[in-house]
Amino acid sequence: MTAARTYRSPLRDEQARRTRDLILDSLVDLVAAEGAAELSIRDLADRAGVSERTVYRHFPDRAALLDGLADHVAERLGWVLHNAEIETLDEFVDAIPASFASFDEHEAHTRALVLLNLDPARVASLTRRNQEMLRQAVADELDHLDADEKAEAVAVLHLLASSRTWLRFREQDGLAPGQASRAAQRAARAVLADLRDCAPRPSAR
Repeated sequence: MTAARTYRSPLRDEQARRTRDLILDSLVDLVAAEGAAELSIRDLADRAGVSERTVYRHFPDRAALLDGLADHVAERLGWVLHNAEIETLDEFVDAIPASFASFDEHEAHTRALVLLNLDPARVASLTRRNQEMLRQAVADELDHLDADEKAEAVAVLHLLASSRTWLRFREQDGLAPGQASRAAQRAARAVLADLRDCAPRPSAR
């Protein structure tokens, strides 16, 4: 007996993509207007002009919404392709100005992503991928550090290059776009230089 073929309609796929993008753009507007803490699917559906059922079909929970928003922003900014090309710590630090410029260009989307990403239990998959990329670079280049020091290096470097730091520098500290990226890059370079010069910790007896 021949297996039934699965038919995919290009038109239906395009409509689904448009609806998904509409929901995510509405999510950005909603977070900008009301914040992330009181986010409700009903309000999101109303703003997008779709049913709650439609929202849940695309995003069954808050975690799926966060991952969807992260991927949506990544596609807009080209982060996925760009980050895939970063293999060394120097390349990571050199990329900070371009990343911050992207944050500035898509300010509303980036701010929404930061606010939704504040819950440690709901860290976006994009953030996890970036952390893993940085963790591999640290392991390859800073093998003189012990496990704790490597973990600290990943945490500090990731924070300095993050959209969260961009938002802090721009909105709380009042830095202009160029200032924010220079400050973050300068700090990351100083940290990296210190890590490279760091002598191995003496072994515990």
